[in-house]
Amino acid sequence: MANPPTHSDEPVATAEREPLAPRRELSPVDIRRKRPPALSFLLRAETLRRCARVLTLLALDLRLPDLGAHVSDAQLRHALGDQ
Repeated sequence: MANPPTHSDEPVATAEREPLAPRRELSPVDIRRKRPPALSFLLRAETLRRCARVLTLLALDLRLPDLGAHVSDAQLRHALGDQ
């Protein structure tokens, strides 16, 4: 038997609770910490970069026609300087 039931004949003790603290009035201004502007910009740039990557991979998977000439492996290596 993995987990036998646990029954006890002893009465359950009740703990005394302290009264709840009075409610504070909420501020009309949002006091949560906001992201610094530089971080917001970087996150937006990262999102745009990821979206561009997804769209590029989708275009390659769907074999959409390209708008320019086909680049050969040799031309790509030459352009990158890896001869």
